[in-house]
Amino acid sequence: MDALQEKARIAKFLFAFRYLDRVIDNGNGTQSKLPKHKNQTAHAKAQNVTFQQVQKQEKAQNGIPAHNLFLLLKKEGYDINLMYKGNPEEVLNKINKKYHKKVLENFARVDKNINDERKLQAKYRPMLPQLERELAYQTTYKG
Repeated sequence: MDALQEKARIAKFLFAFRYLDRVIDNGNGTQSKLPKHKNQTAHAKAQNVTFQQVQKQEKAQNGIPAHNLFLLLKKEGYDINLMYKGNPEEVLNKINKKYHKKVLENFARVDKNINDERKLQAKYRPMLPQLERELAYQTTYKG
């Protein structure tokens, strides 16, 4: 998996996690689901960043540092194994159906942003060697 695919996967999880239901064991062999809709501010406080930063992370415009990701997962009680071994689309089964459309729209937005970033990388990749030489002062203006 390349870095952009991983960035997209994490961004999708970050958004979907806000809509996960919390499963409570009733003690008699049954379980109850409690809606656990969190806003971006709650995720921002858990990471000690602004909610605007969370917005960018959820859209895959910015990545999330590993230490912030770990803090968020730990403070909010999200399953770290689901994050690292799972697929964001699998999380839909654990989300209230009334939020499915919103989550899927976000997934599509993330895919579009990643696709746009791939196009930019392809456009600028051929220019990098020249820029690196210029930054290393190997080629300078000789007027």
